[in-house]
Amino acid sequence: MNIAIIEYKENIVEALKYFQPENTLFLSVSGEASYCLSKRNIDFITDEERLNPEEFKAIGDENCKILENWIQRLEERLQSKNSLFKKKHFFPFKWHFYRLKILLDAVRIRKILIERLIEKEKPLSIGAPPGAVPQRIHDHNLFFHKYDSLYGILTQKIAAEKGIEIKVWAKVEPATKKPPVVEGIKASLRTLRKALRVVLESNDLLKHKRIRGNILLGNLCYDIAPLRQKLLDKFNFYYYKDPLCIRSLSSLLKLKPKTSGCEFPEIDIKGIFKGLPATGDSIVDEILGDRIESYAESFIPVLWKGLNYLESLDDRKDFKAYIHHVGASDAFYGLPVYYFERKKKPVVIVQHGTYGFVLNQNNNFCEFGHNGYFLAWGEGVKEVYDERKKGSCKIISTGSPLIEEIKKKSKPRRTISKICYIPGTYRGYTAYYPNGQPCLDSKIFIVETNFLSALRPYVGRYDIIYKVAPWAVKESGVFGRNPMLMWMRENLPTVRIESRPLTSVIHEFDFFIIDFPSTTLIQALASGAEVLVYAGNRCYTLEDNTLEMLRKRAVVACNEDDFKDKIKLILDKGIVTSNVKDASFLEKYGIHLNNGESLKRMADEVNASVSNLRMNA
Repeated sequence: MNIAIIEYKENIVEALKYFQPENTLFLSVSGEASYCLSKRNIDFITDEERLNPEEFKAIGDENCKILENWIQRLEERLQSKNSLFKKKHFFPFKWHFYRLKILLDAVRIRKILIERLIEKEKPLSIGAPPGAVPQRIHDHNLFFHKYDSLYGILTQKIAAEKGIEIKVWAKVEPATKKPPVVEGIKASLRTLRKALRVVLESNDLLKHKRIRGNILLGNLCYDIAPLRQKLLDKFNFYYYKDPLCIRSLSSLLKLKPKTSGCEFPEIDIKGIFKGLPATGDSIVDEILGDRIESYAESFIPVLWKGLNYLESLDDRKDFKAYIHHVGASDAFYGLPVYYFERKKKPVVIVQHGTYGFVLNQNNNFCEFGHNGYFLAWGEGVKEVYDERKKGSCKIISTGSPLIEEIKKKSKPRRTISKICYIPGTYRGYTAYYPNGQPCLDSKIFIVETNFLSALRPYVGRYDIIYKVAPWAVKESGVFGRNPMLMWMRENLPTVRIESRPLTSVIHEFDFFIIDFPSTTLIQALASGAEVLVYAGNRCYTLEDNTLEMLRKRAVVACNEDDFKDKIKLILDKGIVTSNVKDASFLEKYGIHLNNGESLKRMADEVNASVSNLRMNA
């Protein structure tokens, strides 16, 4: 028996050169691989089939403790090099907990999967993609991008350790970069925009003088956009783009500090974190260590400069609060969260997704790991996270003005003519799994195509839309090609692919089919349409009381066969059977009190937090 690890479509050709299909186990480790293997009618398994969901979750929970201990040792090592780091509360690893957890999960879980596979199959030879250079990072997120095969690294190291012959597939080259002409055009447009901003700055000077305080925003969309409009008469707003760029929202000009930031201490970052293993597993620790070294060399000086940049601007502008839709989701956004917390200034996180009934331990550290405020869509969030959060974050139910707006315009449906299928998301090695994304990309493809095949008999009878995220129609530089678009064109060619934001088209549909209960579930429930949701993934479950409440408003399926059966049952009848007017689930998880006062409650909480700051001062 041989094992052929397939990550890219080109790997299949290589595998068939070396191995005979009848004595080879093909392992798909990406959505693209599952699509291409299926198209060639080659039997394969997916990369999560050697671990059950309970093991995945247990390992994910264990990784939280491992990471906390490792980060503490990394911070202590850095602080030992210069007292300034401790004095200024500079914690570039703590701020990056969320991304480091994804990295640890990605490496550790996949090593266990490969070892389990080898243990069971006892292969004579293994074929795999060429391994990525662990030290090569693309950005501060530390993700393994599409052409940086983590499976390649792990397989070659594990095979060498166990004395198994290894075949390395030919290298798959990334797409060529945009030509210099395109970059030149972009540079010209940037210059033009800057000139326009100068004009805007001069027009708004008088308005600035009337505003009493300044607030820093980490995001300009979701519920933060209407909240900003509501507070414009009291505050001037600035946009935190990244650690080295804060812009005035009246002019979009980048702010410059009065004085140059505190220079990075005279220490050599290179190599100072060696000898601090995370897990005790030599292969895992070597890969993690290489990436941490690269992160430290590239981004610790940037974050240090960013901390001083923010501190300098805060001295000048005296920011009254920091508002964002996520907490410390990476080091760039962790920096202002913990800076404002240290200065005893309000940190306000405004909910933007499905918390409260989808459990993800990362949120305990990120969204709720600070001592500020979390403006929740409903009491359900507080019930789930109040005992699990890592900080003393105060969870306040306000509701969502955007969900309220959808509800306000809703029209309860009786019959079905236009259908919207909303799929899950392909994330490659950026997956939150375990304890987040329901299954790895290789398995998502199988689950989703299985569900979509149930629509085939109804293509001529109904107007069916496949609704993808706006960015999902193009190949991602991080997690690669979404194979579902190709599959749809080949297997359901008359089903239209829609990429406009869901909120802009949500009232066009009579029936939503949702295979993953994300933010789209809350939005669909507010629309007045029939909703069918798949709640059968054991790694991404709804609590029992939540499930019962959801069943009052929507059709819920808890296994794959049941989901397909319910698609057939609903479309055979063509009528809405749910109580689309039931708002109990929405009130608990989306619109809180259902009285149209969500935006006012949000604004009141921001005003109160700033008032408390003044009183304490």
